[in-house]
Amino acid sequence: MSLFTKVKAAIPTRLAAERYGISTRSNGMARCPFHSDRTPSMKLDQRFHCFGCQADGDVIDYTARLFGLSCKEAARKLAEDFSLFTDTPAVHCEARSHREELEEQLAQIRHWRHTYAPANPGDPWHPSFVQALQQEANITYQLACQRGGMLE
Repeated sequence: MSLFTKVKAAIPTRLAAERYGISTRSNGMARCPFHSDRTPSMKLDQRFHCFGCQADGDVIDYTARLFGLSCKEAARKLAEDFSLFTDTPAVHCEARSHREELEEQLAQIRHWRHTYAPANPGDPWHPSFVQALQQEANITYQLACQRGGMLE
């Protein structure tokens, strides 16, 4: 799986936008950082679209445009900022750093699960809360494999 595919599958644009300082409403609307925007005109979810300036794309396009990067640089930035594992470790010391990386990811995911949990049972679920629920079991499993001596 390519870095682009991994990044797009793992990181919704809304989550990246929030990480990079964009405040979103519960309906996913935000002020567009790509033009002078007085009221929220950008819809953020897995992708983004601005109804004001027509900016549109996926999480990589968003990050590239926000930071003035190439798509490849944006994908690398996202992978680094969200601690996505992109290579299979080949030796023990690299496996240790992979384990540490997984532990950091798990801590971040658990933080999101706690921070973005609905306040009341009927409240809508924040995309970061959903992502945390989806990824926590996978990362926990990967850590268990690491501790048991198995590498993927």
